[in-house]
Amino acid sequence: MTTEILKNIARFIVLVLLQVLIIQNINLTGYMILLPYVMVILILPFETNKLIVLLASFLLGVFVDYFYDSSGSGVGHRGRI
Repeated sequence: MTTEILKNIARFIVLVLLQVLIIQNINLTGYMILLPYVMVILILPFETNKLIVLLASFLLGVFVDYFYDSSGSGVGHRGRI
């Protein structure tokens, strides 16, 4: 049980660092955005408590917004035409 938790924490850290240190600087002409950090949530076991998934998703968004220095401002703009 604790090894699964440690694996998930390590995945969280590795994928967030991969996103903010490497993939953030890749330019694909503005048409495609690489988001590997979403894999943190997708590869969690199905038996994971919903509250833990919700908190992990929230923390993931906070960390990525912090490193992108965006304060979540891009969320409202992407949905509008």
